[in-house]
Amino acid sequence: MASTSPKTRVPAAEIARRLENLRAGLQRAGLAACYVTRSADVHYLSGFTGDESALLITRRRGWLITDFRYVEEAQRSAPLFEVATPPTGTPAARFAGDLARCQRMKSLGFASRHLSHAAWQDLRRGFRGGRLQPVDSMMDDLRALKSNWEVRRIAAALGCAEEAFLALRRRLKAGMRENDIRGELEWQIRRRGAEPAFPTIVACGANSSLPHARAGERRWRSGIPLLIDFGARLGFYNSDLTRVLFLDDIPRRWRERYSWVLEAQAAAFASMRAGVACERPDAAARSVFARHGCQDRFGHAVGHGVGLAVHDPPRLGQRNRTPLRPGMVVTVEPALYYPGEGGIRIEDMVIIHSAGCRALSKLPKTEDAAVIG
Repeated sequence: MASTSPKTRVPAAEIARRLENLRAGLQRAGLAACYVTRSADVHYLSGFTGDESALLITRRRGWLITDFRYVEEAQRSAPLFEVATPPTGTPAARFAGDLARCQRMKSLGFASRHLSHAAWQDLRRGFRGGRLQPVDSMMDDLRALKSNWEVRRIAAALGCAEEAFLALRRRLKAGMRENDIRGELEWQIRRRGAEPAFPTIVACGANSSLPHARAGERRWRSGIPLLIDFGARLGFYNSDLTRVLFLDDIPRRWRERYSWVLEAQAAAFASMRAGVACERPDAAARSVFARHGCQDRFGHAVGHGVGLAVHDPPRLGQRNRTPLRPGMVVTVEPALYYPGEGGIRIEDMVIIHSAGCRALSKLPKTEDAAVIG
């Protein structure tokens, strides 16, 4: 994990605002405190830059629960929190439950999706007699809305990824292996001070019909798509993009499919604004594919939030009626997959506002831009 520096330190005012929002949520839910364990949530609420730690947050106080390895880092990166270390042999969850009970708390929220059964039992033992309540949706709602400060961090990560891709593009040539291309792109990301946000997907030909393909020894040649799904992580914030390239020219059948994906993405963009359900962009993209008779070639959601995690809330998928809200940063990534042939996926990032959405990514994606050579 990166050490604390002016580039990674979260401003105290930003943390104070987040804690105020969390505490308002606790009050609405009738909870006295919450126990936070997911590393991205811990960083979001405290600014802590280390690992394997947790937070106990009440209406007025906050403790960062960690061990000796991270005490100094906690004091530097999370100044709004009291640092607490469990006694040797005491699980953090048990310690948190004991601490909440000693503070005369009667109810405690926790993120059920990010707490193991064993840790939940430890928390229950420590907080014996008190009420435990899941607060997953509360944390999702907080993280889904990005402040202006966060948007600038995301934009910086995005710019790094785009610069790295353009540098890679100038080096691409026939015969390169998927692993070579992946290594070059990830090196370009690192030399710009970032790190890959996730294992880069590089898939040639038939491999590109696998949404989460793994790079291997397959070589790129004319007539087949090269799909690259990549992102940069900079100052704890992530970006996520996908582009498809061809050597020399795009074969007719692939040119047609590429145009359908672009059309579907444009339709999704046009449907997006604050107040619209998250399922709407997905439906807009699918309606385009249905008109072209290829709707069965698209099986995943059209997008997802991006922030401290590559997959932040919300999910832009079928049956998600959560309304889009100003400040949400999401991907839009319609795709068509043809097993045995390959696939086309085009992914960009946008921010939602009251009248629509604004593109954050700037990489060209026209059919001409998809051709190398």
